Amino acid sequence: MEFIGLSGSIDEKIKSSSKSLTKYPHVLIEGEHDYFCNNNESVILSGIVHEWPSHLTGTGTNASRLYNLVKGNNISVAAKLDGVFVAIIHLDSEIFIIRDFMGVGAQVYYNNHFFSNSMQLMKECSIVPFEPDIHAVAAYLQKGYIPAPQSVICGVSKLCPGEYLRFDIQTKQTETLSSISFGEFSKQAASSKLSLNEAVNHYKELHKKAISKRISGYDSVGVLLSGGYDSGGNLSALRELYSGEIASYSIGFENSAWSELPLAKIMAEKFHAGFNPHFLTKNDINNLPEIVRHMGDPFFENGMLLNNKVCTEMSLSPPEVILGGDGNDQLFGTSGREVALSYFFKKLKLRPFQKGFKYIANRLPQLFRFSFHNENILQAMDSKYFGFSDYELKKLFDAKHTETIRQETNSQKEIYGQDFNGMYYYRNFYADIINSAAQVILFKAAQIAGMRKVNVVFPYLDTDIFRFLQTLPREYKLKGSIKEIAMGKGKSKFLFKEYLKNTLPAEITQRKKQGGFAPMSLFFDDAEFRKKVYSFITRTFSTAGIFDLNELQRFTTQVEQSTLDVKDWFWHKQTVYAQLSHLLVLALWWQQFIMDNNRDLLDDFLID
Repeated sequence: MEFIGLSGSIDEKIKSSSKSLTKYPHVLIEGEHDYFCNNNESVILSGIVHEWPSHLTGTGTNASRLYNLVKGNNISVAAKLDGVFVAIIHLDSEIFIIRDFMGVGAQVYYNNHFFSNSMQLMKECSIVPFEPDIHAVAAYLQKGYIPAPQSVICGVSKLCPGEYLRFDIQTKQTETLSSISFGEFSKQAASSKLSLNEAVNHYKELHKKAISKRISGYDSVGVLLSGGYDSGGNLSALRELYSGEIASYSIGFENSAWSELPLAKIMAEKFHAGFNPHFLTKNDINNLPEIVRHMGDPFFENGMLLNNKVCTEMSLSPPEVILGGDGNDQLFGTSGREVALSYFFKKLKLRPFQKGFKYIANRLPQLFRFSFHNENILQAMDSKYFGFSDYELKKLFDAKHTETIRQETNSQKEIYGQDFNGMYYYRNFYADIINSAAQVILFKAAQIAGMRKVNVVFPYLDTDIFRFLQTLPREYKLKGSIKEIAMGKGKSKFLFKEYLKNTLPAEITQRKKQGGFAPMSLFFDDAEFRKKVYSFITRTFSTAGIFDLNELQRFTTQVEQSTLDVKDWFWHKQTVYAQLSHLLVLALWWQQFIMDNNRDLLDDFLID
């Protein structure tokens, strides 16, 4: 469902759109949705609610259930419902816009005059001038996404994960309200008194229940299957609940050590699932313009072409529901080693030396390997990114934007104090859950699945699992002393691995974690293709007045040097290719949303 709403008359303010839109008071809708109306109040609901409060089970339509829940002064309860959905609730002179609490449903853009979940629809209806926000462009080039509440368009905000919007029709004012907060999260931290065995058993039951809710009512079930614990955990739990045929879907890379297809096949055979392997090829980048247009804000994440490939293949004959393993890493917490090292560097008062080294290393490319690790420790309380550094951004932008893209203050990141567990919980909530899981990993997976019209669900993001994991001691999620963790001897996702250690094949449980990413050289190893990409980026921004074109040229020269150097470190190549991809996606976004040049295939844009 796509929607656009206004504080005033729809007819007066919205210009014609090519879409066939259904008109409601203050809102235009395109696509499938439930609608309930009671006098002048109404609810529009699109998506899936996996579990309703017990007093609403079996009563009315989903939209009427939501209306009854909200009318009982339970708007905050409605915002915490387990599901993947977006709802527009019109009560008297106010409108509430709710996304599922992890923000897996469509993004919501807004200001004091409008709200919408579609940048394409905003553009078609000419509801707001499409003037790019340079702050947001810089954030995207660094992180690969634009963190909420910022959006790429000046004067337009977007909802953060765990937030819902109140839109006052009379005063034309908006306010955001929170359904989850760090205060609540930290208050619940380590409150559980369960033993490890009790916690493992409880988690197992919650996981099975989460899967059961998501496959209920469907006749055919599939699983996205990699070579890791998360997808394997879904498959093993599903097989305990479901005796029918299971289709598994896996993506690999031909002639690559990074391919996990052999491990995925082992798991499919163990749990008697059909195995459907597919290979990502360099030609799959050709679908990038369509993906960029669908995502809204400029967005690039290494695994999104993997998601697009598997969803495209599944869409030919999809199961009714497919289990995805996304989000589990982030709920348990990532980058524990970097957080522990950051703790020690801070305790020993060595951070000034780290920052001094960063200043030097930024100017000496031969120090990249050391700079890469140093930066991960310095930024341990933030999500990892493979985009441009602060120093690189300041060089890349045109001189008139230098002040605009200056580094934001880090004062907020000091609230976690000196305690390691406090640092761990802070990073777990903000960096892992709110940023990495909700705004990147899950958002990407859900949006691409929706674009390809396949029903992918995420059991690990079940609200009961989310709340339970909050209560666990840190040692159940990340086992080890601070020193052990800093030395790389800590055990991440400890409880989860205890749950599955005797269930999954030894080939999976005894291997080192790899992570779901694509080797970027797969797409950029062809010299002629790179030349066309460089030309397209330069051509797109030649008159935009954003970048220093000489610096763009110097950057593409650096990419060539890295490509041709067979001894260049793998992660340096990954980083420069990620930076190139960020610029390529931004150029595609610019062509389609600023220059009104819409094409579905990258090859069509690369023609001079």
